[in-house]
Amino acid sequence: MVKKKTIEFDELTREQLLHALKKYVLKELDVDLGNLPAQFLLDFIVEEFGPYFTTKL
Repeated sequence: MVKKKTIEFDELTREQLLHALKKYVLKELDVDLGNLPAQFLLDFIVEEFGPYFTTKL
């Protein structure tokens, strides 16, 4: 099991990631994700999957 690390983004990067995530969900799932749900989803992705990506770099 990979040890979870906290990955922090500066405000501009976080906004860009949120925009990309919302755009993807709208295009692929036809769901207009609001800001708060998008933030929760981004946090989940970063917390759950981020450590796997950072160990592969």
